Amino acid sequence: MEKLRTYLNALTVKQQIAFAKKCKTSRGHLRNIINRSATCAEKLAIDLERESAGFIPVEETREDVDWAYIRGTAKRRTTLKLAGKTGRKRAYTVVAKRKALAGAQGLSGF
Repeated sequence: MEKLRTYLNALTVKQQIAFAKKCKTSRGHLRNIINRSATCAEKLAIDLERESAGFIPVEETREDVDWAYIRGTAKRRTTLKLAGKTGRKRAYTVVAKRKALAGAQGLSGF
């Protein structure tokens, strides 16, 4: 919670109250989170990151959440279980075809 503490301590009391209001919480609740006498909800963690322009990352306020998976930056595991090398080769071919098709259609989702 050091980044949250550093961020809040850099603000005046009025700015802290305004920041807490933007995050839909109270200054006291933020102080309780810093002191670990209260937990930070996932939504509040997202609000803190957004309103601090990324200075307070969600990974700091909610370490128990797999944010890399939620952000889509975690290494994806295939749930498709294909037998043998032929099956893996087929899966890679399908992915390659989807990427080629998406590129031809101007889509960047792959």
